[in-house]
Order: sequence, then structure tokens, then C-alpha cells
Amino acid sequence: MMFDAPEPAARCGESTWLAYTELEFFFCITSTPWRRPDRQPCALQQGHAGPHTALIAQHERQGDSPWWLYWDATGHHWAKATRCLAHRTAHPDQDACQLPAGHHGQHSWLLDTGPQPATPVA
Repeated sequence: MMFDAPEPAARCGESTWLAYTELEFFFCITSTPWRRPDRQPCALQQGHAGPHTALIAQHERQGDSPWWLYWDATGHHWAKATRCLAHRTAHPDQDACQLPAGHHGQHSWLLDTGPQPATPVA
């Protein structure tokens, strides 16, 4: 029996720009930036509650929590937080949700790819 996969939900679409001092902090917390750090698009589902959220830096050490940027009308807040523990399939290393634990809205695999560039910094 086949089941229809749910239609992808839209990502938020909001983004923010990092200030120079935030970029300095970014380069202090990671030795291998994995994407352009200046413009940060919100990774959550469109219409989410709470602050906008973007993954800022992943660490090379196994088990170390990634850094996330949260923002709203009052400004930016940086924090380390564990990832969501949900998995799409039985392959947790390949199909893990790429959002922080406790996120609002759908898991990352149910969101369209939208404005989420993941280009390494040269």
C-alpha cells in the first residue's frame, strides 16, 4: 500500500543581516564556516510562533551543540541548542530534522527548500 507524502510547507521567508561584531563572533566560534554568514534566512515554517531561527555554526566535535541565531523586532540572540530528535526514516544520521529541539511548525524535511542556501565559504 502506498501513502501520499505530505506537500512541503513553505519556509518563513524572513531573513536578517549580521552586524560586523556578530560576524567577528561567528568566525571565533567556528573554524570551518559552512555557509555565507552575512545574511541569515529563517529556517522555520511560514507563520511560526516565536522568534525567527537560523543555524549559524556546526561544530566539528561529535556531540557538541550547534549555534543558532534567534531574532525578532527587539534584535538578535545567539544560543547553543540541541537539534530536534525527529527522524524521517530509520537512518538517523541521514534524515534528522535540521531544526533546533522544540521548534515550531513542521520538521525540516517537510519544508520546501526555499531560501536556505548552504554554500561553503571559500
